[in-house]
Amino acid sequence: MARRYITIGSLGSIHGYDDVDYDKAIVTEGPISSGAPVDDSDVLRKEDMGSLVGIEGTVTGDIIRWNELTDEWEVVHFPFDPVIHTDSHVLLVSELNISHRMNSAADKIFTLPSVGASEDGSKVTLMKIGSGKLTVQAVDTDFISDSSATGTIYSTTALASITLEYVHAITTWVVQSPAGIWTTT
Repeated sequence: MARRYITIGSLGSIHGYDDVDYDKAIVTEGPISSGAPVDDSDVLRKEDMGSLVGIEGTVTGDIIRWNELTDEWEVVHFPFDPVIHTDSHVLLVSELNISHRMNSAADKIFTLPSVGASEDGSKVTLMKIGSGKLTVQAVDTDFISDSSATGTIYSTTALASITLEYVHAITTWVVQSPAGIWTTT
């Protein structure tokens, strides 16, 4: 095929491999990690890893990403496994680009995270697998489709799902791929 190149760490070391003879960029029997990913000599630094969450194309397997809550690296399966919730939940920025399912007979709310320019293009899929009403709440002055500022969108339809994509230029969560009836307020 072709000669491929990867960079490691401070982006100063370039390593090459031929993807005909060897189709893996990096293989290790142990984890690639760093105790404090802030130094230029670290193998992996937080600022070098930002593109992992927004991977384009078909990617499967385990990836390394920075967990904002725990302030450390974590290995997660990609594509991400859906998260099942049984109570109202405030989504974090680190929980974007993941599918969330609400399984409750009572009315529940997913509250979207506070987002900005760095989250432009981020998506979240929300599904109602219980019988209760599912409401999605915007924060700050964000809109959900044609809702009011800090508005909502809700569904009482069985097995309703919706994918929202954040568009920073208009501070709006744009509705994509809705299933069921969704109403904005």
